[in-house]
Amino acid sequence: MEKDIEALERALIDKGYTQPQVWLGIKWIGNFCFNMTAYNPNAVVSEKTINRLARGETYEEALQRAKDDIAKLPNTNEEAENQFRKDLAKMIDRGNALGLSVNPLTEMMKALSSNIIEDKS
Repeated sequence: MEKDIEALERALIDKGYTQPQVWLGIKWIGNFCFNMTAYNPNAVVSEKTINRLARGETYEEALQRAKDDIAKLPNTNEEAENQFRKDLAKMIDRGNALGLSVNPLTEMMKALSSNIIEDKS
């Protein structure tokens, strides 16, 4: 059991999470459960800590569910990139709603192109 818990913690670390903690619980109703927590250093403040609970009627079933749950977690770097893209898309939508130029590089390139075409000295 100790090696399984260490393997689950290592799997969380491999995904980029820090300070993983995994506990094994046996419920009075006969369920096994793995309680897993870890810290995502790249997440926004409100989402830095993850908490997962994997239950099974047998130890092996709970362990497999814990492994599957960790496998579904995104890599913390991928998650940070996705969050950045979502945030950027929201800012672009907000700028468009306000009538602002949200891509100054495009505006600058248009201006430069216009200057080159007009300047025939």
